[in-house]
Amino acid sequence: LLRRGEHFPLAIEIKSGIQDEPNEPTVKAFQARFPETKLIVASKQAKRPRLTKSGIEVLPWRQALSALEQL
Repeated sequence: LLRRGEHFPLAIEIKSGIQDEPNEPTVKAFQARFPETKLIVASKQAKRPRLTKSGIEVLPWRQALSALEQL
């Protein structure tokens, strides 16, 4: 969870295993607590960016780190 002042513009969940889908109940709880925060998944397994059913970006881990540089 990246914090800028009082705001949290970005949260990154890191997945190193075969399964890189975020846990749906956890995502819903996170989004309820931080509705303005963009959530992305940094995946060791992902070969290209994609969106989950709930609209979360799953990115190859190097690309996810680039997202931090853009903030």
